[in-house]
Amino acid sequence: MVALHADKLPRMAGAMQKDLVQDIEQGLTLTATEIARSEVLRSVLWHRVRAFMATRDLLVLPTVAVPPSPWSSHTRRRSTASPRAATCSGSTSRTESP
Repeated sequence: MVALHADKLPRMAGAMQKDLVQDIEQGLTLTATEIARSEVLRSVLWHRVRAFMATRDLLVLPTVAVPPSPWSSHTRRRSTASPRAATCSGSTSRTESP
């Protein structure tokens, strides 16, 4: 993020997403040694994934068509919605007719 956006930070920080600004600011605090170490660790991870995928043709993972909710909303709360409202896409149960 720093390499792509640090030059924009002084003039556009107010228009940028808060998380992007925080990522850039955090990246600017890293030392050259920390960045070099992260590159080494990224390379190690790449080789582990490459070895794992050498015996597989496909990796199937679940996906979601909406962006994730903010981290603060991940706290467990008691739902006040009715069970019907909590069903996915308002689908009906198998015993109900369409």
